[in-house]
Amino acid sequence: MTVTNGINAAFLDSNAIILGAITITGNLAVTAGGNITQSGILSITGTTNLTVTVALTDIDLSTQANVFGGLITVTNNGNVRDLAIRNATGAAGVPSLPGGMRNLTLTWNSTGLVLPAITLTGNLTVTAGAGSRRVEYSR
Repeated sequence: MTVTNGINAAFLDSNAIILGAITITGNLAVTAGGNITQSGILSITGTTNLTVTVALTDIDLSTQANVFGGLITVTNNGNVRDLAIRNATGAAGVPSLPGGMRNLTLTWNSTGLVLPAITLTGNLTVTAGAGSRRVEYSR
C-alpha cells in the first residue's frame, strides 16, 4: 500500500499488511490480521495507531528512516509478539507499548528516550540519538 500525499488514512486487512511509502499530513491507522511490515518510508505528521488482531504477530516498522510526528500507539490486546519501530526524527516520543511482548526494538535516530517500565520475555534493543543523547529505563 502506498500513499503519496494524504490527509488521514486507515488500512484494514484480515491478513498481513506491507506498508509502502506513505506520506500523510494527518493520522494513520493500521489494523491487520497478520504482521504489519513496511517496504517504504512512512512520513506521518499526526498520530499512528497500530493494531494486530491475531495472537503471536509482529509489527516491524524498523527497516526505513521513518518520520513519525505524533504519538505512536500500539494496541494493548495481547497479540503483539515482537515490536520494532524506527523514527528518524525527534518529534514523536516513546510509543504506547503493549504488554506481554517477547522482543522490543526501538531506534530513535535523533533524540534520547525515556522508557516506561515494561516486561519482555526476550530482548530489549534500543538505539537513541547521537552524541550526548541517552536512553533511560525505569523498572
